[in-house]
Amino acid sequence: NVSTNEIPENERIPLLRDFYCRGVLKAEVEARDGKPAAASFTSHVLPEAQLLIGGLCGARVIRTKQLVADGDDSLALIVNRSGVLGISERGHDLRLHAGEAVLTSAEDVTTFERMSLGSCFSLRVPRRVLAPMIVDVDDAVMRVIPEDTTGLRLLVDYAIALVHERALAVPAMRQLGVAHLHDLLALVLGATDHARDATGRGYKVALAEMN
Repeated sequence: NVSTNEIPENERIPLLRDFYCRGVLKAEVEARDGKPAAASFTSHVLPEAQLLIGGLCGARVIRTKQLVADGDDSLALIVNRSGVLGISERGHDLRLHAGEAVLTSAEDVTTFERMSLGSCFSLRVPRRVLAPMIVDVDDAVMRVIPEDTTGLRLLVDYAIALVHERALAVPAMRQLGVAHLHDLLALVLGATDHARDATGRGYKVALAEMN
């Protein structure tokens, strides 16, 4: 976890760079001109999944061409919960508004830039886990996912509930929770016929646990 609240401004960018490279994704972090960087994140690394919850402003995060060579092929669903988030990848320059989401790939040069103060949620999974579960994984990358997409809000709410209820600390609950997160992610992105039954079950179980 990381917070810049008590950190001097000149130490914040190195702190955030270290946090990303050690606990999220190898990336460069740069200050935006004229604005002090500020951030507060919690990261939860799980078997075949990683959750990142929090907010950032006054900085941009760049997955550079040099860093892409590290072989990380993970895919991340980025959900913008408030404010405006800019994401550039594969020739697309997107501006996500509150509630919108997009799938990004660690195999591609990517820039994340918070355009206004806000918060986000991300679920990162290995490509080998997600690719067999959805119709076309490459077609899904960098397509804006509207706020009202089936399963999107449930996915975020379920993930945050797992964190708040400390369910991830229990091995059996952690394994089951990650499986449901995978199912919900596939549902959001477009599950294959083979995976649809499992995603439907994951949806119903997650919905029942939230009620």
